[in-house]
Amino acid sequence: MIYSHNLNLSELHLHLAKFTNVEALNLSGNQIGTVVGIGLESLKKLRCLDLHQNCIKDAFDTIGKIFDHLRGLEILAVRENPFMEIDLSQENVTRRSTTLLESKKD
Repeated sequence: MIYSHNLNLSELHLHLAKFTNVEALNLSGNQIGTVVGIGLESLKKLRCLDLHQNCIKDAFDTIGKIFDHLRGLEILAVRENPFMEIDLSQENVTRRSTTLLESKKD
């Protein structure tokens, strides 16, 4: 297990691809703003990933594409990140609904 909780790390400090045998990774309480390009998709044995209390702002589809590579992932903690906040303003909900309906037509 790699435990790097509350070390004020950002994505600039993370190069995880070389830790291919890691099964549990705690990066909670840091300053991670994106999961893109930090090597998570290389951690094929990862079963537990804690990213809560960071600054992750990636879009859901971007995050999903990375987590799709983590087939053995059993536990994922991502609460208290900006991407988890949902904008319920009428304009935003209407725009997203229209986009979802259009993408299902294809």
